[in-house]
Amino acid sequence: NSLQGGGVYVSTEGNFTMSGGTITGCKSSSLGSGIYTLGKLNISGSAVIDSNKPSDWDSISYTDGYPQVKSGGVYGGGIYALGENAIINMSGGRISNNWAPSGAGVMLWVGSTMTMTGGEISGNYALGTGGLGNGGAVYVEYSTFTLTVAVPCAFNAVERLSVVCVYGVPSYD
Repeated sequence: NSLQGGGVYVSTEGNFTMSGGTITGCKSSSLGSGIYTLGKLNISGSAVIDSNKPSDWDSISYTDGYPQVKSGGVYGGGIYALGENAIINMSGGRISNNWAPSGAGVMLWVGSTMTMTGGEISGNYALGTGGLGNGGAVYVEYSTFTLTVAVPCAFNAVERLSVVCVYGVPSYD
């Protein structure tokens, strides 16, 4: 358990490259259960960011087959990126089975950038109390998300808004 970045915390001047291995089962009580980045993050090869969730979501109950959560929790279940130095390049790997009220796979917040040329974002769950789930795969707010090729982005569950949820002034390439 961590306040930010349950698995990995990348500082503003940091550069983290993940080309293999797994970040799994991590928890955060604030932002980015798997990875919290203010700096550069490169994901490629067989890297896996899987099954990360807010620390207060240990006991998820189910009603009529749908998961129910107790509180708002953490934003960015797999990855939370913040600021203009937060630059994510994903050319491979997988972001899957992460849970958060918004940005279950990836949350791009104010000034951050993500370019996805490969890899997969699948099976993430954006769920919140009172129907607040947004962006099962990627949540973009005043940031840039560039998708250059068709990549698997399937089976991301949301309670309210789309799989990719964009707010602010979006930039599409």
